[in-house]
Amino acid sequence: MLSVVINTYNEEKNIAECINSVKGIANEIVVCDMYSSDNTVKIAESLGATIFLHKKEKVVEPARFSAISSARYDWILVLDADERMIPETASRISEAINSGNYDIIYMWSRNYYFGDYVNNGGFYYEIPRCFKKELYVTSYSDDEAKTHMNFSSIQKQCRSPLHLSKEFYYNHLAYDSIEKYVSKTIGYYACVEASDKYREGLKFSKSKLILQPVKTFIKKYFILKGYKDGIRGLVLCVFYSVYEFSKWANVWMLEQQEKARN
Repeated sequence: MLSVVINTYNEEKNIAECINSVKGIANEIVVCDMYSSDNTVKIAESLGATIFLHKKEKVVEPARFSAISSARYDWILVLDADERMIPETASRISEAINSGNYDIIYMWSRNYYFGDYVNNGGFYYEIPRCFKKELYVTSYSDDEAKTHMNFSSIQKQCRSPLHLSKEFYYNHLAYDSIEKYVSKTIGYYACVEASDKYREGLKFSKSKLILQPVKTFIKKYFILKGYKDGIRGLVLCVFYSVYEFSKWANVWMLEQQEKARN
């Protein structure tokens, strides 16, 4: 049986469509809310979801772990409020779970950027979003409590993975505007990730500040064929390269702040 876990904070515009997209396969829907100030919880409750409240964190992973640990059933499907499961993928997930042959299911994330979905540049990617609860709980480590870890521990521990083909995806309404991407990814997430790496001992490098964004753009735009998504692909690849630049710039800033304190 399957528990769907959805993490939220002020997602009243998204939560209903997300829940409705998985109602056909979910035996339980758990909404882990970080004390939203809007109607997210009220809407989720009206659609039959179980509400689990968690303090607000800088990244979602600690709250997600608590919610998954509290879920009732053996299998977990993780979605964010701005994600939508399509019927074909939902049906395939149910078949895989009922077969008893797997402990983790990889599906594809189809991402919406600046007015349309993209298919290239590494922005249409495979990710393990459905797995046995026991596998996740027993393999969880502090490394998971970092931004963009993408369930790294369970990928190392799984024994019987199923990799669905590319037609089995969910839709992710990632960024509808450039302003949102710049403020959230280049601004917020780059700072959080830099802070995590700095605490682990990462040192600033001028060469990395310059070369890493260039390498990232070449990989995303040329090798992974981001150019096939036209101007949208070009804009996205450039911005992702700036995200890499911003991470290294934040590491530099943290070093400067430490020097000033000493």
